Amino acid sequence: MAEVDKPTEEVKPAWVKPFTLSYVLRLTMRNMQKSINISISETSARLPEFEPGSAKWLEVLSTLNALHTLKKVLDDFVKNNPQIFPKGK
Repeated sequence: MAEVDKPTEEVKPAWVKPFTLSYVLRLTMRNMQKSINISISETSARLPEFEPGSAKWLEVLSTLNALHTLKKVLDDFVKNNPQIFPKGK
């Protein structure tokens, strides 16, 4: 029986996602930013449930502060790594 030539490169289906540092970090960053935005929105919606000045009300404000700080850290990371996060992508 004759040998069949094997392709030199693996044939990948069209649905296979690319693997690059930039792709993985952009996707991860987008998911993290989305989660933070959802948390800010949902946490803000809870603020009226508590008496102003109460321990829970202050905890909600502290949580919002932490979420906004985290959002700023992510924004700064994107800004300081243009080789990973090119504009327009």
